Amino acid sequence: MLIASRRLFAVLLPLAVTVGLLWPLLAPRAQCYAPDGDCLFFAAEFSNVFFRIDATFALLAFAAGVLSGFLLNRAWLSCGFRYQLLAAVATTGLSALMVAAVERVIAPLPLAGAKPEFLDNVFVLGSPSALLVWAFAQQLTFAITGPKSPPLHS
Repeated sequence: MLIASRRLFAVLLPLAVTVGLLWPLLAPRAQCYAPDGDCLFFAAEFSNVFFRIDATFALLAFAAGVLSGFLLNRAWLSCGFRYQLLAAVATTGLSALMVAAVERVIAPLPLAGAKPEFLDNVFVLGSPSALLVWAFAQQLTFAITGPKSPPLHS
């Protein structure tokens, strides 16, 4: 199980770094009005931009989940359910850490040519359920490519 755990993190860490680098490059940014430090988002922005930020993360996480599911399939078959549970927990935790790190690095900037309380470059994951997409895709891949039952004889 220890070797399988090392393989798990050897697969997940590079994928987390890749998703963490691609997500800010591909996702849009929002603007907000922050008179007292708290962002008050514009109605037009709130309806669309945050959905696209979350959708970009979810699509990247789904692709990473399918890829990690294929790469970890042999280890899962040899170790069983405990490894599958460890993979789901590790993937979800790593997703949360990666999102927190990306959101911390990308800070809102004052909007060019506007008063300082107008901010640009606002980048947040609005839907916490998007963190589960990677683990879901990974588990789905495990289930689809998992052990095949013998055919029933009639």
